[in-house]
Amino acid sequence: MAVVKICGVMSLEDAIAVEAAGARYVGMILEGSRRAVGIDMIIYASRTLSKSRVVAVITGKDVLDKYIERLDPIEILQLHYSHNPKDIEILSMMGYRVIPVIIIKNNTTLDMESATKHLTTFSNAIEYVLFDAPKDSAPVEASGLKLSIDVYSAACRSYRPCGVAGGITPNNVSNLKPVRPDVIDVSSGGETSFGKKDPVLVRKLVEAAGVI
Repeated sequence: MAVVKICGVMSLEDAIAVEAAGARYVGMILEGSRRAVGIDMIIYASRTLSKSRVVAVITGKDVLDKYIERLDPIEILQLHYSHNPKDIEILSMMGYRVIPVIIIKNNTTLDMESATKHLTTFSNAIEYVLFDAPKDSAPVEASGLKLSIDVYSAACRSYRPCGVAGGITPNNVSNLKPVRPDVIDVSSGGETSFGKKDPVLVRKLVEAAGVI
């Protein structure tokens, strides 16, 4: 059984709706994206939601350094940049849960083990590791997934708990059943228009993930 993270949430209204639809995690991006929101919005959401866990998506080391003094109310930080072990070590000592992101280029499993090996040192602080395709990559599966099932499977074998992202929608999420991911991460696949989350789509994702 997988749980769902809906990323790129841009309003408190959508955060509440996504929570009501059953998403375990609500991701809000801090700078560096067209879906980015302000730090105050992320803090407010983290204090408002009671069932879902708010994840602040950090898009660069400069962003982390800029806001580190204001992140206290937020429990989970997603490091969506080329982080290094020191970043995780520092955040761990500060009491944060961390979601390191590994971008898999060229749909290949090459060096997958080496990409995750250092993370075992910080396993107590890692919520899960998220495996994703490059942002602008084209689908490699007819279903629209941006990584092949074999690659997703190899990624999750290299580290557990694992999350997967990349072109996932309510229509293709069932294709991930052989992968058995712990978390399914969706952004545009849960939207009716840019930046607007659809509770019906989110509910479909949650229901489908629940039998994976």
